Amino acid sequence: MDGTALIAAVIGAVVCVAVAKVVVNRQWWNASGMLALGGVFLMNIVTGGNHSRSEHRVIFAASMILLGYWAIVVVASARARRRARG
Repeated sequence: MDGTALIAAVIGAVVCVAVAKVVVNRQWWNASGMLALGGVFLMNIVTGGNHSRSEHRVIFAASMILLGYWAIVVVASARARRRARG
């Protein structure tokens, strides 16, 4: 197993454990955000290396979309917590 596969496996396992813990507590927004952030990390690790300009742009665009979604989730999660407290 090479280093990249090992790092991807470890990050994937950590993300899965974190998401499972949050899902058990029924914090759906947090789970969704963790999946998006974990997806960004894994995508950038797996697709690292030399790519054409168009491939790089697609990877960058997908990363920005997932990070934007993560930012929206952070705000939605904070609102959900405030509503739950009353």
